[in-house]
Amino acid sequence: FENLAKDNPKGYPKTTKEDLSSLLEASFKDLHLLYPKSAKRWDIVQARMQENLMITFDRLNPMEEDTSFTVAHQEYKFEHTWPTRHDISIALRGIIDRIDMTSSAFRIVDYKSSAKRLKTDKVAGGLQLQLLTYLIITSKLFKKTPVGAFYLSMRNLDVTIPQYKFVKKDAIDFDSVLSDAEIIKKHKLTGWFFVEKAEMFQSKNYVQGLINDQKVDKRYRFDLLKVEELFTEIYSYLVNELSCGQIRRRPTENACKFCDYASICWYKGKVYDPLAISDRDISLTTEVEA
Repeated sequence: FENLAKDNPKGYPKTTKEDLSSLLEASFKDLHLLYPKSAKRWDIVQARMQENLMITFDRLNPMEEDTSFTVAHQEYKFEHTWPTRHDISIALRGIIDRIDMTSSAFRIVDYKSSAKRLKTDKVAGGLQLQLLTYLIITSKLFKKTPVGAFYLSMRNLDVTIPQYKFVKKDAIDFDSVLSDAEIIKKHKLTGWFFVEKAEMFQSKNYVQGLINDQKVDKRYRFDLLKVEELFTEIYSYLVNELSCGQIRRRPTENACKFCDYASICWYKGKVYDPLAISDRDISLTTEVEA
C-alpha cells in the first residue's frame, strides 16, 4: 500500500493485476532465496495475497473517489513530549500508518487486519489511546483542521446474503444489488469525527457517522480539546500509579487472547470491565453500536 499510494496517492486502488503481480514478485523474491524449499508455499501465499488485495482495491476505489482527501503521509514517524500533572512528561514516539489531507484539513487512517471501532468506555479506561493520540499530536504538527481518526479494515469481511426474498415487483439480482450494498456497509471507515460538517465527502456511504448533507451524526462527533484533557488525565494517572509502584492486574476481554501462559495463569479466564479512570464527558451524546 505504501509503495502504490506513494506513486499514485489518489488512484492506487486502480492498480492493475499485472502491476500488482510485479510488485509482489519483487517482494517475495527474497523469501524464495532464503527458503528455497518452501517455494510452493510462497507461491500460494503470493497468489492469495494478490487475490485479496484486488478485492480490497475494488471496494477502496469508490471510497477514495468519494472524498477530496488524498494520501499525504505514510508510515509517518513522530516524537512528542506529553506533559502530565505531576511535573513529569511522557516521551511518546510512534509511526502513523497514514495521514490524508486536503488544502485545509486532515484525517488519520489506521490500517487493521480485522474490523475495529472506538468505544467510549475503552477510551476512558485507557485501553484505546493510540489512534486518538495520533490525531492530537498530528493536530499540533500541521496547521490544518482535524476532521477525524478512523480505522480501515484490510480484511474482506463476510457478507450474509439471504437465500430467498419475496417481492411484488421484479426479481432482485442478489449478486449485484444486495451484495454490493452489504459490502459497502460492512467495510465503512469506523472512528470518531471532530467537525460538525464534513464537506470533503460526497456521500454518506463510506464512513460511519455521516448523514445527509455532509453532516456528522452527533453520536459520532466528539470534542478534540475535551479528548486531549481526558488523555492528559489518563497519562497523569498512569504516571502516578507507576511512580507509586501500583501495577494492578485487571485483564479485560481478549487481553490475554494470544498469551502463551494461559494454562498456568491464576486468573483462569476471569475478565474485568475496563477501569473507569475518568468520567469526563467528551461527546455530545452516547455512542451507538455499529
